[in-house]
Amino acid sequence: MGATITSQMKLEDSYSNLNLNTPHKASDSYSDAPVDEMQLLTDDCISDLSCLCEEVELYINGERAQGKLFAVS
Repeated sequence: MGATITSQMKLEDSYSNLNLNTPHKASDSYSDAPVDEMQLLTDDCISDLSCLCEEVELYINGERAQGKLFAVS
């Protein structure tokens, strides 16, 4: 798994947004070369992305979290 994280912000005095992109980082090395930890995602980021992937799978399968927000018992 790998990710490039993008953030966008409106600027008050501009017709264009400010866009920030991280470099692509992987969860593990793509090769047998020695691992450089600075080129890999952090454990926290991998955990957060895994949770996001699980939520996406649930959404694709028809389970919508917002439907459970106001469930009547």
